[in-house]
Amino acid sequence: MEIFTQADFDAFPVVFETRHCPSGDYRRIRNFGRLNSFAGGSLFGRHSTFESTNTFGEGCSFGATTYFGHNCRFEKGCLFSSSCMFGSNCDFGKACVFESTCSFGSHAEFGIECIFGNGCDFGLDSNFRSRSVFGRYCTFGPTAYFKNDCSFEGHKARTSNPYLAIDRAGTVNRKTYFFDFEDGIYVRSGCFFGTLQAFRSKVKHDEAFYPSEKKTAVYLGFADLAEIQFKD
Repeated sequence: MEIFTQADFDAFPVVFETRHCPSGDYRRIRNFGRLNSFAGGSLFGRHSTFESTNTFGEGCSFGATTYFGHNCRFEKGCLFSSSCMFGSNCDFGKACVFESTCSFGSHAEFGIECIFGNGCDFGLDSNFRSRSVFGRYCTFGPTAYFKNDCSFEGHKARTSNPYLAIDRAGTVNRKTYFFDFEDGIYVRSGCFFGTLQAFRSKVKHDEAFYPSEKKTAVYLGFADLAEIQFKD
């Protein structure tokens, strides 16, 4: 992978107010700010690598499987393709968009109206502002904090306490999420996603074909706990 210097970066061509940057190793560069008199950001190729403690200007776009170190800062409207990875303590501005399976270290901070694709994974103490939108199968570390009006898997959360997560349950130690949506309580457990009523029915159906009194009692108990947790 080619290693670029600040001089290399500054010399990359600007087309329609966007700096076009090839894939490469950008760990020697410290200034990714806006393009002086230009309103656009920079467009980086896939598989690029960036050092810790960098700041990126408004509207930057990054290719798939890009890696960022710790303490990076991104202004509003940045776009990240699939499978990007971020170290801890990264900060993202308003309306950033992340495609599927992006992974974040601990203590990430996100501005309002950020959008996350399917299968994104968040470390502990993530902080999400209002109107965040999450795709399917996203996973959240301990003590994630949400503001109001966030949406998960196509449903709007009823409060700023959007889910109850129970880890290491069942025979495969999976993590089960019970979501408190405006249209009712929904459950994600493995490949299942549906209403609390449908979840209970599936648990009882599975018991008939794969008898396990303990597993049935555990999951039905979780369902009862979620109902109590989200009761007004």
